[in-house]
Amino acid sequence: MSDRISSRSTSRASTADRRPVPGGDIEQRGAIIDRLYPLQEARIGSLVPGYPAEHAGIKPGDLVLATDQDTVRSWEEFVHAIERRAGDTVTIHLRRQDSVLKLSVVPVAETVKDPATGGVRSSGKIGVAAPG
Repeated sequence: MSDRISSRSTSRASTADRRPVPGGDIEQRGAIIDRLYPLQEARIGSLVPGYPAEHAGIKPGDLVLATDQDTVRSWEEFVHAIERRAGDTVTIHLRRQDSVLKLSVVPVAETVKDPATGGVRSSGKIGVAAPG
C-alpha cells in the first residue's frame, strides 16, 4: 500500500513540475522573475583604504554600468566580473551624479576559502563593498 502512495505522490510532483510558467513570452517571464527576485544594483557603498578601487578614483555612491564591454545589471554580476580578473586591467564604466566615467583598475589576487567545498582559490579583489 505504501508503494501506491509513493507512486501517486511522485506522479503528482511530476505533473506539477510541468505546469507552464506564467507569461506569454520570454520578456514577460523575465519581467515576472525580476519582480520576484529583485537584483541589488551595483552601487559602491564603501571602499577599503589602500585597495585598487581607491587608487583608481572609484567613490562611494558610484553606480557600476559595465566592466570592459560587459553590461553589469547587479552587484553579483560586478563581483563575479572582478573576481575572475585578478592581475588583469579592467575598465569600469561608472555613473557618478550626471557624468559617466571610465576608470581602469587591476584587481589584486587574494586567496579565499570556498564555504561550500572548503577548498581555496584565488579571487580578484578591488576593495569595494555594497551599501548597507
